[in-house]
Amino acid sequence: MRSKRILSTILTICIFLSLLVPAKATGLTSSEKADVLKSLAVFGSSNLEAQVKRYEAAIYAVRVLGKEAYVKENADTLKQTKYTDVDSKQAYAPYIGYCEGAGLIKDSSAGKFNPDKNITEKAFLNIILGTMGYIYKTDYTISNIYSKAYDIGLYTDSSYKTKTADNTNFKKSDVVNILYNALSKNKKGTKIRLIQNLVSEKVISKETAISTGLLSDSVLTAIEKVMVLDQTNIFVKINEPIQNLTINNIKIYKTGKPDKVLTFTIKSQGSDGSFVLNTGAQEALESYTIEMINIKDIEGNEAGTLTSTFEGVQGSEIKSDFFRISKVMPISKDCINIYFTHPVNINSQVASSYEIWEGEKLFVKGSSQTIAVRTIPETENAVSLYLNRTSFVKDSIYVLKINGNLTSAYGVKINDGSGDSVKFKGTDSIINSSSGNNSPSELTLSNISLVDNQTMRLEFNMEISPTLAKQLLNYYITDSNGVQLTVKQAALATETGKKDRIVFVSINGVFTQGASYSLTIDYMTDVTRQYIIDGKKYPFTASYPGKVNMLINGITGIDGNTLKITFNKALDKESAENISNYLITGINHTNYSAVPVKAIYDPVADPNSVKLYLVSTNPMQKDKVYIVSVMSTLKDNIGNSLSGRLQGVLTCTNGTVTKPAIKEAVIISSDSIRVSFNKEVLIEKQTILTSNYILQYNDGRDTVVKVPIGICVINETTFILKFDSLDFNTAYKLSCVNIKDFTGATSDAQSFKDVTMGSK
Repeated sequence: MRSKRILSTILTICIFLSLLVPAKATGLTSSEKADVLKSLAVFGSSNLEAQVKRYEAAIYAVRVLGKEAYVKENADTLKQTKYTDVDSKQAYAPYIGYCEGAGLIKDSSAGKFNPDKNITEKAFLNIILGTMGYIYKTDYTISNIYSKAYDIGLYTDSSYKTKTADNTNFKKSDVVNILYNALSKNKKGTKIRLIQNLVSEKVISKETAISTGLLSDSVLTAIEKVMVLDQTNIFVKINEPIQNLTINNIKIYKTGKPDKVLTFTIKSQGSDGSFVLNTGAQEALESYTIEMINIKDIEGNEAGTLTSTFEGVQGSEIKSDFFRISKVMPISKDCINIYFTHPVNINSQVASSYEIWEGEKLFVKGSSQTIAVRTIPETENAVSLYLNRTSFVKDSIYVLKINGNLTSAYGVKINDGSGDSVKFKGTDSIINSSSGNNSPSELTLSNISLVDNQTMRLEFNMEISPTLAKQLLNYYITDSNGVQLTVKQAALATETGKKDRIVFVSINGVFTQGASYSLTIDYMTDVTRQYIIDGKKYPFTASYPGKVNMLINGITGIDGNTLKITFNKALDKESAENISNYLITGINHTNYSAVPVKAIYDPVADPNSVKLYLVSTNPMQKDKVYIVSVMSTLKDNIGNSLSGRLQGVLTCTNGTVTKPAIKEAVIISSDSIRVSFNKEVLIEKQTILTSNYILQYNDGRDTVVKVPIGICVINETTFILKFDSLDFNTAYKLSCVNIKDFTGATSDAQSFKDVTMGSK
């Protein structure tokens, strides 16, 4: 019984293998090849010794392209050709017309085709190579046409590799061999055989094509690659060309949850089996399954259900007017940085506001024992969260959850009190404390450089104590002989992205270019006094550029009582905001003279510029010319005074006095409106009275007005107005009264601004 079962199994395998082997794939005679071509409706002659007419070549070309039915259906149009010797009444006329339009044939001579003349072998090859996508004079010439035909497999006789003389005794037996070989070869630049034209045009079935040995289905269709391009686009590559897709061929859903479908459209499809899908917003780091159903390759072979998975991409950040998590950036195995859409303050350091989950399991519940949360000095809208008792695992998926009690610096609860969450991937890297990633491990001096022959620039890896930074005794400098250099000044400075991390230290005397020195930090702490540098020595070599004097780079008039001066160097804040350092006098504005009533300097936003405000009752006038003088007492950010007074010329192009007004009013929560003014306003008791702000709306019957229950001042241009409640579907208008700017200008009493709904 066992031997019978083995015999039965062998017989089954043999039958299966026989179905895979094409019938008579090789070694056929010309007559047998002619029979195959007849079964494909490509060749119909029985006299293989007859020579081939030129019109017959056109018919063969149409047939191998699978276009004979098309030619017959459009005969009335195609039979009208440009050749004077092609009679439109002849049955072959539309075939010639099709080949003419397809660029497969050219004039024989003087606008004639000579349809009844015998065609030579080279001329026939020229037509057949055209059906395969090869271009005359680009891919080959008449002189090398035989070698080209040999290279692509139209001939097997190696003599054709060097043959040049044309065959004028070209017979139908030769046609049979060329057509047979051509049908089994790939079209130029593709993996698609010429015979597939007959299958795709439904001249023959796929099974018929395979049975001739000219076509096989040796490639098992599979998904080769799925690549996420962004949150709404994915690229998919099938391992072979496929027929046109429809949305019915594809399904995308959360892995393991077929009912959680991700919508999509087919954005584009390539001829190589690739396509791009435009999806709905993918959930960050969510696993999705893409399912391909009943797709067909170019040969018409239908694949079963194909599946692959991909991971939803993490968006760069969330943009919102509401208080939300913008993004999470993994920093190390025990640290993540959390970025918000609002500025944050000490409220964000409450550990109990945070939880981290790994799948369905609570990974860390926030408490003073499990995590530490610190604001990041370099930015106003981020915190670093440190794990105390555990570590993240590389590439594991975590979910950060923040409860709805966390409030921003605007006094707004996160996600309007609903809480917020975001996914992130763990990393196993270790923080480099000198990289500026706000490491809690130690305070370090990360860089020493010289800005001139008297001044050092010291950069620390975190925000340092302002008091200690300015104490001269904390800096001990010696030359290579151990001789101490006297420190005359230490100034704490802020550069973009480096808040209170830069100190400029100046000495009496000068540093010698190229000489060796040593700096000892006697005692320095970070701003929280948790981390200390105590008596640490730092060697350095003096290298500095030539001294650069401070110059005015430009003066810009904003309006009649506001101007901005831009210098070539950063300024000392205290000096820059000293109004006695500036004087504006008229050139053709008789007897005009003004000292600013206010000077504002923002070292983070624009360290080289200062904005000056003139009293509103004495503005500059349009088209008048003024001299702007800067006194020598102005200092740069390393404490150097000017070598002399600087002056620049300003032509006033806008002499109006701009009154303070609401530039934008945006709802940022169910009880808060963010108000942005068109210019800086004076922060005084009168300005922050709630009665100065009137919110107006219609309740369907009457016009209703109300005032805020509180005001949060963010800066001179941004206030947060707190109300008892706001309805997101109500159209509000807001006005401000009795609001003054630095120049003394007052807002218009009844100027209402539409309140817009912020993005969530």
